[in-house]
Amino acid sequence: MCMNNKRGQISTEYIIVVGLILLLAIPFFYSFFRYLLGGYNNQMNADMVVRVGQATETLANLGGVGSKFSVPVRIAKVAQNDISDNRLSIQTTNGQTYSAASTSSNTVIGSEALVGDGFMTVPLIYTYLDTIVIGSQPQVVGICPENENPYSPKCQIDTTVHPSEGFRILGANFNSNSEVILSKIQGGNGGCQTMIACQTDQDCDVGNTCANGICAEINPSITVSQEGLVVDVGTAQTGVGNYDISIVNPDGDRSTCVSLEVTPSDAQGSYCGDSVVDEDEECDPPEDPSEQCSGGKKECKSNCQCKN
Repeated sequence: MCMNNKRGQISTEYIIVVGLILLLAIPFFYSFFRYLLGGYNNQMNADMVVRVGQATETLANLGGVGSKFSVPVRIAKVAQNDISDNRLSIQTTNGQTYSAASTSSNTVIGSEALVGDGFMTVPLIYTYLDTIVIGSQPQVVGICPENENPYSPKCQIDTTVHPSEGFRILGANFNSNSEVILSKIQGGNGGCQTMIACQTDQDCDVGNTCANGICAEINPSITVSQEGLVVDVGTAQTGVGNYDISIVNPDGDRSTCVSLEVTPSDAQGSYCGDSVVDEDEECDPPEDPSEQCSGGKKECKSNCQCKN
């Protein structure tokens, strides 16, 4: 009887000792493995940024317009990416930042190109103006006068055309469902500040339409060519003034903006878009909104139709 009590006591002591060991060991091993995993994720993100940066150099040195390169990577909880002063950077959900040099001087990146968690393939493409585009989102890198050769010095980050003339957009990741958005710059609002998100036309100002989630004053027809590197735009709605131009794909991905200036031709006299309401015109879009359209019942927008 005494022996059984002694054995029971020893068993209880063993259980207590094992419990104490586990109580001390579990937090230690949890912290240890959490540290290992965190260190692995940190190294993984740091390596990814370097690899993508090096890939831009490879593509810039060995590729030509239309050349593509894909970089398989694994990332951990990346919330945003950016490129500034020729450095590619990412930020994780817990605020950690990693960066590396982008060895191609002209590099643009989609806002979601390196965002996510897990395995992914990062696409790169060499487009016009010696520019490398990172990601699959549409990107605008330049604009040309109508039918201009993309290699022409007239193709820059902005250009000038005359009223009712078309123009050509250079970039990457354009497709047949892309929408070109023109928004007239009023006052100091430029650089896509005039681009407003929407779900339906009712979310936009009078005279604007909702095109792929963005309010557009003018939404012209387009022709995409060269495997998504060039978009030709034809419209007779551009009156005199400055416009922000962006491209939006059906999934809501929007490119950066370029600027278009529409100026009158020296040979032109009075015309639709000169901001002067002539005798045969009901409306002629001025630089600032007015009440000269439809008998003063609505503002005269930049896409208001003249009668001549």
